[in-house]
Amino acid sequence: MDFPLLVTEAVKDQADPNMIVVAITGMIIVFAALLILTLFLTALPKILDVFNEYFPPSEHGHSAAPVAKQAVLDEDLVAAMAIALIHHRSD
Repeated sequence: MDFPLLVTEAVKDQADPNMIVVAITGMIIVFAALLILTLFLTALPKILDVFNEYFPPSEHGHSAAPVAKQAVLDEDLVAAMAIALIHHRSD
């Protein structure tokens, strides 16, 4: 008994013309869904522009939090902080 022969016989026993129709129908459905998704994502900027005309952003909308000014540290202060940290971890 040869392995490829067994596989071929098993496929012949299970072969059904409806299987091919179901497989092709499934591929068409997936292709159509992906096509619709692609078209929607391509048109999304235009759709959002239309919504922006009817629902403009509010005047007092959310804004970014102000960024605190970073303190300028000199090299001596950084070295002292590093030594203090090393001393603290060694205890």
